[in-house]
Amino acid sequence: MATITRTVDVDRPLDEVHHYLADFRTTSQWDPNTLRCDRVDVGQLGVGSQFRNVQKIGPARTTLTYTLDLLEPEHIVLTGGNLLLSTRDEMLFSRLLGGGTRVIYTADVRARWVGALVDGIVGRRMEKLADKAAIGMTDALNMLPVR
Repeated sequence: MATITRTVDVDRPLDEVHHYLADFRTTSQWDPNTLRCDRVDVGQLGVGSQFRNVQKIGPARTTLTYTLDLLEPEHIVLTGGNLLLSTRDEMLFSRLLGGGTRVIYTADVRARWVGALVDGIVGRRMEKLADKAAIGMTDALNMLPVR
């Protein structure tokens, strides 16, 4: 359906950026299409943690359940979806000269049962949504309080 990649460079240390983005609840702060994102399970954040993400895509709302599948210092992977969509979100982190961080965020969204026509429409919409999310992520990360 759609694989979208965006690169975000921020003037924040890698560990702070990683910590913020690993808690997927923060998507409601930086992704303008996320209305709410809640943690489904309890306990320490780690592999297996789950999140319920409510998104507005155009006039429609959809709820996706994500699972944190990989949590490494420079690599995060979440997978999920619902009856209509399957998702895989991957974040790669690297240090920039001067102490900043680069995040390469790739979202792969696939329709579970609809045809190529719908895939194309959704893919074009995803590109626009990804542009807005990248701007929101940059702004949110740059506004993190200094630790």
